[in-house]
Amino acid sequence: MPNQEPVTNITDPRWLRAISHPIRIRLLAMLDEETASPVILASKLNQPLGTIAYHVRTLYDLGLLKLVSTRQRRGATEHYYKTTGRPHNSEEARKWLARVEQIEQGAAARLAADPEAAVRVQASRARRELAGGGTGRHSAARAPEPYMPSPPRVQIT
Repeated sequence: MPNQEPVTNITDPRWLRAISHPIRIRLLAMLDEETASPVILASKLNQPLGTIAYHVRTLYDLGLLKLVSTRQRRGATEHYYKTTGRPHNSEEARKWLARVEQIEQGAAARLAADPEAAVRVQASRARRELAGGGTGRHSAARAPEPYMPSPPRVQIT
């Protein structure tokens, strides 16, 4: 029995955890089509049984899989699973996606107004990487980057 309420909405942080690994995404797709056991899934995905069993257990605990049947096999119990359904979009998720699209459109408009901005940003990132400073938001904590002149401005006509 799952330990928690099933994930029914894509805004649930547990949904992100469920799809945060490529094997779990493939398991959800496979178990949406047919019932299978971890042994069958491991052979189809060419992955170790322990790995598949771990991911199936994670999806089951999140309420995304249901136990359909069990079968005795060579002195062990084989469990067969199927997906319980897919989480749905909520109004909150639609608003969030609309906001992301709005931000992307704003960024595209700024880029269209100043095409050289992308070149400057990429050059700045390349300088930081060459200096060993990384590109993440925590890269400021690393050693200061050596002075490098800005790239020449490109005239776009």
